[in-house]
Amino acid sequence: MSLEQLYENIFSPHFPDSTLVISVEDGEHLFGEMDDEGLTITSEENWNGTDSLMMIVTDPVENRDTTYQYILVSPVNDLPSLFGLAEPADSATVADYPAVPFSWEVCV
Repeated sequence: MSLEQLYENIFSPHFPDSTLVISVEDGEHLFGEMDDEGLTITSEENWNGTDSLMMIVTDPVENRDTTYQYILVSPVNDLPSLFGLAEPADSATVADYPAVPFSWEVCV
């Protein structure tokens, strides 16, 4: 999320946006990182579910306000991986009666 998008949701009647500092505290499974570009959120590997990040806005005189951003991470199927039939043993046969020999070539 860009800084511009974050500042759209912040209002201070006494200080311009450029003087406000936005920080984030990690959740249990989600991790937030603020930089000059904005907010980047990552999660634990292979995790899905709901978690929250605490957003903190601080003005130049150290007044603070906080809010929680609740985020749902949906499960996503992993990419297929190789399995036992990727390369059958030489001289393997199909287990059908009668046995049928076959040859195997890697297709690229």
